[in-house]
Amino acid sequence: MKKFFLNSLNRRYNPLNWLIVLCMICFLTACDQQGDQGDSVVIARYGNRTLKADELNYYLPSYTNLEDSARFADQVIKKWIRQQVVEEEALRQIPTINDEIEPKLNDYRQALVEQRFAKLLVDQNPEKFEVSPQEVLNYYQKFPEKFISKANFYQFFFIKTTQESQWWIINSLKEGGKSEFDKVLEWSSENAQVYKLDSAYRTEGELMDVSLGFYFGNIRKSTPGQVYYYQQQEGDVISFCFFKLLTVVKEGDPMPFEMVEEEIKLIIQNQLKQTLIDQTISRMVQEAKATQKFRVVNKEES
Repeated sequence: MKKFFLNSLNRRYNPLNWLIVLCMICFLTACDQQGDQGDSVVIARYGNRTLKADELNYYLPSYTNLEDSARFADQVIKKWIRQQVVEEEALRQIPTINDEIEPKLNDYRQALVEQRFAKLLVDQNPEKFEVSPQEVLNYYQKFPEKFISKANFYQFFFIKTTQESQWWIINSLKEGGKSEFDKVLEWSSENAQVYKLDSAYRTEGELMDVSLGFYFGNIRKSTPGQVYYYQQQEGDVISFCFFKLLTVVKEGDPMPFEMVEEEIKLIIQNQLKQTLIDQTISRMVQEAKATQKFRVVNKEES
């Protein structure tokens, strides 16, 4: 009967076994820091197959603490044992399985190689993906059908504070001047529990999050430009809220440029990246062909 050896957890959450795993992680960390070039220590065995420390260390995140690393190590080891059990039984019952999966493994490997090479090209040529504001605007104007809203979005200001009698905020938000707005923004950053004073559009759900205590009817149908004052009570805490609806983008409406500006920039950058990758690989293939590094062998030659 097949048996496996495990230098870690044989019983779930046994304190002694956890100590062993912690020690193992310390050992792995020390080896990694010292750059040990010797044979890697065996962590687990299944028949004649082994899981070594350097293999295990590859899967351990570098940003975790010792206890989390121990947990990760335990999960990796258990997964490795499960894989060995399944592979052994699969090979016994399906002798041709390796022949069946080898082409798929080759395809997957090639995809990873191309993906890594594409990333290298992109990292080496960051200047090729700079996009001007005018290019972004041109794309928006050229493809308006791509930027039709599929839901309702709301642009609004909201301030929530425990300080009473801040009536000046109503006038400042209503007037809309830059100096008054800057004053509200500075005050909110120091005194508000929650505030939204940017131009970002939010979903209907996010709008409803600020509607608690709003007694002027449906907040979604409030008058744009008007400043509403209301209270929210959560337990014993009473908060005072200021709300101003700016713009509503309804489902089916064209999305404002500022709402999709960053999205368009990413679209253009991705197109530029793909063009660079395609052109580079095409040039490499042509160079290989010109230097006769490859040729297609016909039936007579084979």
